[in-house]
Amino acid sequence: MLADTERTSVHIIVNEQTGQPYTNKNVFGKAFGKVRKWAGIERLLTFHDLRTTALTNLGNKGATMAEIVTFSGHKLNSPVLHTYVKPGREAAIRALNKLETNGE
Repeated sequence: MLADTERTSVHIIVNEQTGQPYTNKNVFGKAFGKVRKWAGIERLLTFHDLRTTALTNLGNKGATMAEIVTFSGHKLNSPVLHTYVKPGREAAIRALNKLETNGE
């Protein structure tokens, strides 16, 4: 779906009216709240919840830290990544498979 969308910015999230990234987190927060309500999501869901999920999914799918930081905008080995990237069962299985195949 997104692959077919024309990119007009290097930023993932931009203000639809200006085409520029949000410069004020309160403005973005209000817009995100409206979208959340429109989608029928009643519980408190923050953008950071989505970011955490995306970064965790990247890690679980085998993305390296270097790949993850190019997506997230963090610095390599940023301590913040430990907050977002929570390796799950898939990461443990990949690690075990690497041991069993001697990295081949």
